[in-house]
Amino acid sequence: YAEDTVVNRFITEFNKNSAYEITDISKGNIRTKYFGYANGRYLEMINANDAGAEAFCLTINGGQEASDKQTMYEVFREAVKILDPSVTDEMIALAEFDNKDVLIEGYTLGDSIIVTYVPIKELSYGKNSCRIDISASNYK
Repeated sequence: YAEDTVVNRFITEFNKNSAYEITDISKGNIRTKYFGYANGRYLEMINANDAGAEAFCLTINGGQEASDKQTMYEVFREAVKILDPSVTDEMIALAEFDNKDVLIEGYTLGDSIIVTYVPIKELSYGKNSCRIDISASNYK
């Protein structure tokens, strides 16, 4: 799927163990960055283990409607279990990003995952798109 071994491993494990498959994979502007789609959501994957982030980073981009937010959350549930096997369904349920409309930064999940959730918000020129940023420091 990808030339970068960490990104390739994530895509392979996600496609094997998830209810969804990452498709339309393309290379980004740096050698460790890739894009794809899962469950109708646009994904950005970057192996930043050797960079400043020192983590595997995944952004799940939602849309501007409640149904977009739900499909984004479904991909999130699958992805975090791949990125950190210590994460349980109960831990994910406690996060409840799908039920909140507030910015959540630095939320810790499991042993190595930090999450930022950006909700849909009404702006003066329309709505912004929601997204979930995941940083997994032990996924190398």
